[in-house]
Amino acid sequence: MRKFLAIAIVMTLAVLSFNSCSPDDSGDGGAKIEVLDNLVTEVATNVTSFSVTLNATVNNFNSMEVAKSNYGFVYVVSQDDAISSEGAQALFNEYELNGYAEGCKFVNGGIIEVGGKYSYDLQNLTPESKIYYCAVFTNPKTKKTEIGKLESIILLDFNPSFRVVEFKEVGFLNGVISIEADYCGATSKNVQLGLYYHTQEDQIAVNGTNIKYSNQLDSIVTIKIDYLKANTQYYVKPYLYDKKRKEYHFGDIISFTTLSADEMAVDMGLSVKWASCDLGAVSANDEGWWFNFASLQPRQIIGMSYYDEDYLLPAELPEDISGTEFDAATYYLGGKWRMPTVEEYNELINNSEIEIKEDVETELSIKLYRMLTWSKKNGAYLSFNRYKILRSTDNTITVSSVIRWLSSCHTITSQGQTRKYPNGFYVYNDGYDLDYFSYLYFGSIRPVCDY
Repeated sequence: MRKFLAIAIVMTLAVLSFNSCSPDDSGDGGAKIEVLDNLVTEVATNVTSFSVTLNATVNNFNSMEVAKSNYGFVYVVSQDDAISSEGAQALFNEYELNGYAEGCKFVNGGIIEVGGKYSYDLQNLTPESKIYYCAVFTNPKTKKTEIGKLESIILLDFNPSFRVVEFKEVGFLNGVISIEADYCGATSKNVQLGLYYHTQEDQIAVNGTNIKYSNQLDSIVTIKIDYLKANTQYYVKPYLYDKKRKEYHFGDIISFTTLSADEMAVDMGLSVKWASCDLGAVSANDEGWWFNFASLQPRQIIGMSYYDEDYLLPAELPEDISGTEFDAATYYLGGKWRMPTVEEYNELINNSEIEIKEDVETELSIKLYRMLTWSKKNGAYLSFNRYKILRSTDNTITVSSVIRWLSSCHTITSQGQTRKYPNGFYVYNDGYDLDYFSYLYFGSIRPVCDY
């Protein structure tokens, strides 16, 4: 009996001794040892209307081991509660078992950081969607797929805020507007910034012109509004377009007025006043708009050598289009503004002194002159940019410029065919004569107005 009691006591002490060293006890004051899960799905951060950052932590492995394995996140996107948490969990369980599940998407984790943490930024999502996600990796020791706990997050609604910062560089026929916006995590891939404008406030989003800006969405975006009419009030309505939902978000309507064309009139003491710059330009140094003759639509392609072989003059074209429905100067500037006639051009060059400025040396003994000024002794002057001066070996001077239309045409008969060609002043041979073209070049317009 004593022997049996002795054995029982020894066994009891052994059990107590074993329990005191179990993994659930630190052996120091009875504190338990915390055994961490291999993989923990953390709370998502940086939640916006279109993006979210998924986070996870890997435990019990060093970062080199994890980096060599396949790790990241699996997720599903649910809109209008189409997927429940139970349904998402079932998909994730299937993914853990088979490495694939219909409807699940996998993204690789980012760099493993201190503490075994990694993350991934989901982009280009749909506002108010619910994202179910869990961390996933291949256990470096067992080579089996493991998933963390399911987590979920609801993206924010898309409620952008934007305002007009300022109108600047408002000219006769154009203006620049700066818009500051909070895009709520959107990028140009899922949101488009733009504006509508019209001369009538109630017609902005119905018949207004739409300017789309789809480049990088900076906090402040500058948009140029071109092809306007002088001395005209325009109403502008900025917007952000949600490409995912196909919805517009409009800002407040603002307005501005273009400059009066009368401010560009220069009195040279002639029968008409001449504009200080080409049609579409802000100053004589700027490039104006280019047109086919008798067209009201500016052309986007410009240059000394471009021409449009396919363009045909309108059949109903009058002998002189100055001030008519075919006159772009009248259309954009209004009032008494119009294209110059041949007679008015000859009057200008026969009653002006010539001054050439800003010469620039180039190759082949060619000199380019940016500006040519025709002036009166009373101090009034007109400047024309894009002039070219050629000096040949015998020192003969040839002066030429971009084409600026005059308001009438001439007729040429060649190989039995008769065709009209527009007149323009393309100054050359130091004589400042009219040039007749065998093609219909793109040309600009220097308007005139009646007193």
